[in-house]
Amino acid sequence: MSDHGRRATLRVAWRRCLLCCVLALLAGHSPSATSGPLPLSPPNGGFEDGLRAWRPDRVEGVSAGDVTLVAAGAAEGKQCVCLTGTTARPLIGLTSDPVAVPRGGAYLRLRFRYRTLGEPDELVVRLRPLDEKGQGLTPPANYRYVYLPLLPSAAWQEASLGCLLAPEAVAYDVGFWLRGEGALLVDAVTVQTLGVGDGGVPARGARIQGAHQDAVQVWCESPLKRVYRDTPAPAAEVAAIELAAARGECEPVQVVIVPRADAARVRVRWQDFLGPSVLPREIGRSAWVDYLEVTRTQAPLGRTGWVPDVLDPEDTRDLKGGQVQPIWLTLKVPRNARPGLYQGAVQIESRPRDHWAPPSLPTLRIPIRLRVRDFALPEEPTLTTLVGIDQCPPQGREPLRRNLRQHRVSGESFVGPLPVRIAADGTVQVEFAAFDTAAADYFRTGLRLFAIPGV
Repeated sequence: MSDHGRRATLRVAWRRCLLCCVLALLAGHSPSATSGPLPLSPPNGGFEDGLRAWRPDRVEGVSAGDVTLVAAGAAEGKQCVCLTGTTARPLIGLTSDPVAVPRGGAYLRLRFRYRTLGEPDELVVRLRPLDEKGQGLTPPANYRYVYLPLLPSAAWQEASLGCLLAPEAVAYDVGFWLRGEGALLVDAVTVQTLGVGDGGVPARGARIQGAHQDAVQVWCESPLKRVYRDTPAPAAEVAAIELAAARGECEPVQVVIVPRADAARVRVRWQDFLGPSVLPREIGRSAWVDYLEVTRTQAPLGRTGWVPDVLDPEDTRDLKGGQVQPIWLTLKVPRNARPGLYQGAVQIESRPRDHWAPPSLPTLRIPIRLRVRDFALPEEPTLTTLVGIDQCPPQGREPLRRNLRQHRVSGESFVGPLPVRIAADGTVQVEFAAFDTAAADYFRTGLRLFAIPGV
């Protein structure tokens, strides 16, 4: 065996030994047992110990480029690493040693700092799941490597990417790659595992003073935050819900109620908004947030169990005692509204089935302060947006499109069927009649964008 072959064999054996040692240290450690993000960073992520635990990769040979340490101008610490390319063709890389992860799969978040010199043709960071031998899991279709193209930047930038590792992955490695003339400087490489809720939108909820009481808990929450059935009431309090919107804009908010006892025929009623003029109660809409039971999730940081998803516009609803029930409120500001501060309210009440029976829920009045901005959104949106809804019952397609138009979405991906058949002689025949009819109906809704269907 040549000296090069012996060195390669020893290097592979050493890496496998290191991986086994780290796996032994993590044995019995499961993601569910962690109370927060678990650091699983590659050793020497700041390159203070040179290139320890990292290996240069020169696909085209030693003359293709170089991987060096730079002592001046590091993002953090005393030094950083620099990948330098000399020609347009070769690919220069730097890959970490394998880092073991808890068994059962994990969601990783990689963070690092980088800057560039010159104008390289390609800059990429890769996070790759590995098997027990330190090899990339195959086939790639089932165990995807995560790639993040980097934009050139003369100043230090912070970048991050997420990767959902399959249960079969026992480790990962991180690689930085450069192609073309120029340089890529990297520093402060860290990785941590995240659990459900760690990567979500932070809660901004607050109890409503005067409405929150012993018989029922009431609070408001951002429309960006999912309210689950086990979501507790926040500690913060506000006197009123504060909203701001331009003329012609729809502004949503969630109101969450948790009655102590069962409540029958609960409904939402709006009041007029008083300010520089009168905004009628008809500008407000409400919908009950329904839940779907999710038994298996494929999304990173996905949650199983009862997940808020559906908006039900029914007028009344029976509520169960002790169960969280969000209400989705939307204000559509008229295009002719005078700018300024308006004060209104939404009222939540129960209607007894028998006129002599007492209400099963105390009447709740939730003040809302709406500030109308001194400008209007254009009739046609400036930004182009597209929503992909693959599965929708036929009777729901038209209401969906009206809702998209009301919320200034440019279009949806599906327009109509485009039947394709292959004739006996092998020619492909596309039947456009049904698609043309569907497209005409689609454009009448005011939507202007769609995805070209595949044939």
